[in-house]
Amino acid sequence: MRISDRTVESILQNSGISQEQIESYKEQGKNERKPLQDIALSSNAISEHELTVAYSEIIDIPYTDIDVKNLDKESLHLIPERIARQYNVVVIGVDDNARKILAMDDPDDIQAISFLQKELGNDVRIFMATRTNILQAIDQYRENISSEITEVISAEQEEDEKAEDFDQADIAEDSPISQTVNLLVEGAIKAGASDIHIEPRESYVSVRYRIDGILREVNKLPKNAQGALVSRIKI
Repeated sequence: MRISDRTVESILQNSGISQEQIESYKEQGKNERKPLQDIALSSNAISEHELTVAYSEIIDIPYTDIDVKNLDKESLHLIPERIARQYNVVVIGVDDNARKILAMDDPDDIQAISFLQKELGNDVRIFMATRTNILQAIDQYRENISSEITEVISAEQEEDEKAEDFDQADIAEDSPISQTVNLLVEGAIKAGASDIHIEPRESYVSVRYRIDGILREVNKLPKNAQGALVSRIKI
């Protein structure tokens, strides 16, 4: 969602932000070559939720909070994940009249709406949601990343936990180890992590993400994967 500076300024005024502070944000945006929207959000002058709700009222598109935990997976898969990510849109349900209910962060994107109508039919209902909420919904396309890692890392693993020997095939692009590294990085990005810590323990390898300054353990990998894991990361 990209909102014009003029509209953002109006929203900030209606939110009780002083004109003096708004002018300061505008000057900062000019110096940093950033739109007022980005400056206002990064300065916590207004939250993403508040900005999205206010803009939805201006353009007369209803706002919705997506219930990610109870999202209808059948409806979600009416469009492919790649399309959902390309246009920041998800299908969150189908109403009693068989109309598909779409949640978008940018309902002004005519190209996206035109494409989606070709895919789903013209009879759709469009709602606005925050970009963060939509990305959380898009993440539901995939199974839990920890489960995926457990599945790929256990493929053809030796039962001896002390075994550290491996060959080049173990760290090839399509190997379970490579898939594991990809999933760890993907999971970190989705979680908003700043660091990934992979730490050998006595009987397993601990994977922790640093999120908001706090290290959180997200997975335990088999000890015998340690050597190949390190080599793949080096590559």
